[in-house]
Amino acid sequence: MLGWALPAAAQEVELTESHSFDSGATFRFPGDWTVEDEGDASVTIASELTQVTLLDYAYFEAAGVADTGAAKSTNWYFEQANPDAPFDRDAVEEIELGERTAQRYDYEDGDGNAAVLLTIPFSNGDFGVLDAVSLDGAMQEEDIVLAIAESFDSGGARTFSGGAAGETTASTGTPCTVSTSESRTVRVRVGAGENRTSYAFLPANQSFEVLGQAAANDDSLWWKLDRETVAPNAAANEAWVAQEDVEEAGDCGAVVDVNAPPIIPIVSAPPPEPTAAPGGETQPGEPPSEGGTSPTPGSWTIVFTSHVPASCLGTETIYLDIPIPSETYSLSGGGSSIVYGGSRLNQTRPGVYSGLFNFPDGFGGTISAEIILRVQSPTYMTGEIIFTEVFNDTACSITIPVTVTRN
Repeated sequence: MLGWALPAAAQEVELTESHSFDSGATFRFPGDWTVEDEGDASVTIASELTQVTLLDYAYFEAAGVADTGAAKSTNWYFEQANPDAPFDRDAVEEIELGERTAQRYDYEDGDGNAAVLLTIPFSNGDFGVLDAVSLDGAMQEEDIVLAIAESFDSGGARTFSGGAAGETTASTGTPCTVSTSESRTVRVRVGAGENRTSYAFLPANQSFEVLGQAAANDDSLWWKLDRETVAPNAAANEAWVAQEDVEEAGDCGAVVDVNAPPIIPIVSAPPPEPTAAPGGETQPGEPPSEGGTSPTPGSWTIVFTSHVPASCLGTETIYLDIPIPSETYSLSGGGSSIVYGGSRLNQTRPGVYSGLFNFPDGFGGTISAEIILRVQSPTYMTGEIIFTEVFNDTACSITIPVTVTRN
């Protein structure tokens, strides 16, 4: 709510002291405030008017909730600290902390004092939480609280968990970076895995700082990069590259594991039974009993399933209603690649084509996402479109089953 005033307020506040967590995260605070280190990746500082608790990423990691993401971890912390006050997610607002965007939640403690909860993204891909409570009614030192929040950060590779809670392994402090060569094209994808949508390419002979890592379903390792640096104008939420496609340097062993939205396994519906036309021949547009591995060039209609599954971080599969009208496009080519609706799809194995496909969003616009098509016959294909979207601040993988039939 007061994000517009933050830069000026932060500049007027003098923070003369600093505190460092074991992980490497730090924050600054006024010299006349008291400090109490709880020893569990949380620190409480206080003045006569305000008490502030700062929680490092390791706090949530030790509790086993860090992998659910910053928003859900904050929700968990609030419910633990305020069991009689339900967390209202709809009341969360975004504010600017310098060059970072934090989540702000205003509430009242059990005594009716004003309080503010801030979820703060760190520069290294982790996050921290600041919980400030007034000791005398209204929040009178909000400018100081926001200045402390802006100073709360971890910019390098952190000390990361090596086993039981609280057991750590020190990093070298050199940020992990990946670089590209002149000769190799490196695809940028929305998640970890070859089956995730690719939407950009890394430029040659450049280095990029790594924000996180994740393993794909085939156990390949993937690096998460800063999407604003890699593809600032892209509509995607995340940027991922395969480890085997880049050269790594620095303390990459200390890069935190992060959850990419999981792919939902979809079993395509079987093709409809062929119908006989007069004379005993198969109806055009219906699959014959046996077919080849390449579709027949011509006009093809794609039909989108409207009630589709979505898998979000930390949640079970949900179903969304996404009504998309069928569309007719021309198809050309065959063998190693086809062009459908102006999108080139490459054959990944006999009878299976995939690539980036532009399809209508149902509201007059288009969406670019990964499409996988399986040739059931020369005139019939089944498959799915997979893309990532954000719902209620949570990244979700959405799979739309499709059928494609030659007209």
